[in-house]
Amino acid sequence: DKDMKYGDLWENPVGTRFTIEELLREMLTKSDNKAYRMLLRNVGFDELTNVIAGLGLEDMFAEEGTVSAKEFSRLFRSLYSSSYLRRTNSEQLLEWLAESEFNGFLASGVPAETEFAHKFGIERDQNTYLDSGIVYVPNRPYLISVAIQGSGEEGEEERVAKVMQEISERIYTYVIAQ
Repeated sequence: DKDMKYGDLWENPVGTRFTIEELLREMLTKSDNKAYRMLLRNVGFDELTNVIAGLGLEDMFAEEGTVSAKEFSRLFRSLYSSSYLRRTNSEQLLEWLAESEFNGFLASGVPAETEFAHKFGIERDQNTYLDSGIVYVPNRPYLISVAIQGSGEEGEEERVAKVMQEISERIYTYVIAQ
């Protein structure tokens, strides 16, 4: 599970114990894939499959392991409406997602004082970039998801970040003007 990308769980000695809550928080606030792998290993694939089926997300991941913006949006909609988890659990997960330490992509197009519960994903091997979440504009929260399939060209991540920022800014401006 040792992996220096995103998060700092890798700094802990092998054998360190974590609660499920600690791993979820690391996974959601820091996008720590080590936390995800530890959870998956300890919770089990069957349990994860049951949750995915319960949410109606069987088609969430493509065969190559990528996820579409539409499917990611469905997950956020489920959290927002508490249609699978109890309200307190959905709210806790959304709170942690709002504490995300990643302020690029869509988050860079939302003013810092506006709460944005989101999850980003970068799959460099497949040149895939995704950000999805709920922007809590007072009395007008909205869901936004953007996925971009790149080509692997040099400097692509910076260009993708700029495109996502522009999309996010335009939608935010539109929503607050209504």
